[in-house]
Amino acid sequence: MSGLGIFLVVWYGFMFGWAGVLTVRVSEYSFGGQLSPILYPFMWILFFMTGMFLLLLALPLRLLGIKLYPVFVPDAYK
Repeated sequence: MSGLGIFLVVWYGFMFGWAGVLTVRVSEYSFGGQLSPILYPFMWILFFMTGMFLLLLALPLRLLGIKLYPVFVPDAYK
């Protein structure tokens, strides 16, 4: 397998897990109410497709000390 193939497997594996983390955090976000279980697959697909852009936006802000909600939900809000 070429280096590009390995990179793509790792990248999409990471994005698969990241979409799951975002979906769970949004569903537990106290100000948003409770997410219906029927909407979980749709939210997961949304985050799978936009997760890279959220990381590009949220990580630099997080390094500056700015929390982007609900991507980074503090434990006090759970």
